[in-house]
Amino acid sequence: MFKDKKENTVLSTKLACNPNMSFVVEACAGSGKTWLICSRILRFLVEGGRPSSVLALTFTNKAASEMQSRLNNFLLFLAVKSEQEVMEKLLSIGIKKNNLEIVLQRARSLYERILVDTDQPVICTFHSWYSKILAMSPTKIGILSNISLSPSNKEFQHKIWKRFLEAQQNDFNREDSEFMLLIDAIGLRSIKTALCSLIPIRIEVESIIKNENFTSQNDGMKQALKVCFLKKKVWCEESSVESDFLFHHFSRIKDRNVFAKLLRDISPSTLTDIASCFLIKDKSSMNSRFIRKKDENIWGEQAEEVKERTIKFANSLIALLNECQATIQKARDMLLKHFAKTFFLCLDAYVLEKKETDYSGLEYLAWNNISGTYGPYVQSRLDLHYDQILIDEFQDTSSSQWKILKYWLNSYITSNLGVDTSSPKIFVVGDPKQSIYRFRGADPKVFYKAQEWLEKNFHAQKLMTNKTRRCAQKIVNFMNSLFCKSTLLDYKKHYSFNKLEGRVYRLPIIKNQDDAPQKNKDRNWLLDPLGGKESELWKAEGKQIGKILLQIKNSSDNFTWSDVRILVRSRIHSKDISESLTSLNIPNTSDSNLNLLDQQEIIDLISLLRFLVEDTSDYAFVVLAKSNIFNIKDDELIWLKNYCNTSGTKEPLWVG
Repeated sequence: MFKDKKENTVLSTKLACNPNMSFVVEACAGSGKTWLICSRILRFLVEGGRPSSVLALTFTNKAASEMQSRLNNFLLFLAVKSEQEVMEKLLSIGIKKNNLEIVLQRARSLYERILVDTDQPVICTFHSWYSKILAMSPTKIGILSNISLSPSNKEFQHKIWKRFLEAQQNDFNREDSEFMLLIDAIGLRSIKTALCSLIPIRIEVESIIKNENFTSQNDGMKQALKVCFLKKKVWCEESSVESDFLFHHFSRIKDRNVFAKLLRDISPSTLTDIASCFLIKDKSSMNSRFIRKKDENIWGEQAEEVKERTIKFANSLIALLNECQATIQKARDMLLKHFAKTFFLCLDAYVLEKKETDYSGLEYLAWNNISGTYGPYVQSRLDLHYDQILIDEFQDTSSSQWKILKYWLNSYITSNLGVDTSSPKIFVVGDPKQSIYRFRGADPKVFYKAQEWLEKNFHAQKLMTNKTRRCAQKIVNFMNSLFCKSTLLDYKKHYSFNKLEGRVYRLPIIKNQDDAPQKNKDRNWLLDPLGGKESELWKAEGKQIGKILLQIKNSSDNFTWSDVRILVRSRIHSKDISESLTSLNIPNTSDSNLNLLDQQEIIDLISLLRFLVEDTSDYAFVVLAKSNIFNIKDDELIWLKNYCNTSGTKEPLWVG
């Protein structure tokens, strides 16, 4: 059951499955969102809807496959189950009793029809749909219809970066060029990171930078550095009295000679060094320990005055540095926008030449296709295709993806009242609390913005539920106790349909018992993972978890190891936990990457080197013999071992 917040009425899933209405469903994890989408598609099909007019979008191939599989199971159910069971299923998705006889025959034949017919519902990821949009391109831009995806986003970005650097070749020969000054300011690596990070959000970025006009006179790094130099020069002149006063007093302290010398020779070029002497690392305040008790003893009666004037001097310098930093940052941002245009030109040239792009590029090409010169043509073809548009896990939608959808859907709006009855019906489900893909542009705000827009223009109703079928009530109660008091989340109390008892375990924190010398010992960077000093702690955590799992297994008849998932903050410690579980005879698999020396190729290479250096090791010989280098079979090694034993030789195997 779903509850509408505005009208405060309970709405059944039968209404949500009505293909003649649009809905936005906000539902918690395990509430049956995917089931609801498939049930709505099923009702549309059994009522005579054209299968290929269904467009169901999700975010991963696995999710799309799950949706397709569940729909197929629904159709198979209608084909093979008893008439009574089929009628109950049809009634549960909202088919009226007086229409059952008409619908029943069609429902029985749907599975066979869809199985053999080319007229299929379109259930795919966003990126697969983008490929379909590109395939609709007119012949004039036919290159888009056969574009391939790069196997590695990182490699793809590096290729674009290399082209960009080639375009800046002339600037490398001039130290005062804007590009070289930007490198001096933030470094080449940071420039690459900044520009490559714009690729996934290019749709939004281009709308910002298209009207930006870079002028080196007003916005360039050269001009910003000049302005900052003049500000520092003026500040040095105005602060000369203070610097002389402080020099006089700090020169009396032996371990402040460097600071005193800088004060005596104060200039725009020495301000950074001065700041490093007595400000904290981020240069936001003076180091509280800079003036010590022994310094005050040396200054005597003037100590308080020196202290106050030092703090005043520090605050004045901080204000100046912040002002200069803001000026540099403004010029930096303007320059990055300017170079972003060149970077995108290099990107487009590469895509046109190599006919290759990444997922973000595919999204951008789809946007250009649907909003560009040939947009009306592409949109008209889309309009002919789809009557039902369904989106699963809508909380993972990025602003770019919503922008593409909205641009297309906007063409159906006929007046201030929104769309007419002939427009496609929209059905989106999601849970903003589960929005975890911010790194790829997902934003919970998109969910709420889309909801408002769909309510206004597509007359969509809002449905909600906080009832889950996935978790037992004890687990749900535990989650409620954690989150209901939080003011940071719009978290409402959850309930469970799950009748299992369920349990929540709270394990004690494993404390670090290592002695200080061991803590500071450098790790073996070849063998130990990052954070390897904590490896033993993670193994202890793993054993603690393993013992609880054994208790659960012994107390439950339905427990299987495949039911268990263990999540860790960092993949590098998966191996530690896996080793602990294995030591308790708990079967497990880990997705952790092998360390360098755990790779089989490296093991073979080390064995070869060890064998060449010390030719007495039978183990090194056996490992080397069985490796891909020599590929000697087990039975041959067994024969060799038996031969050495019978001959009485004490020589290593390889000699025998």
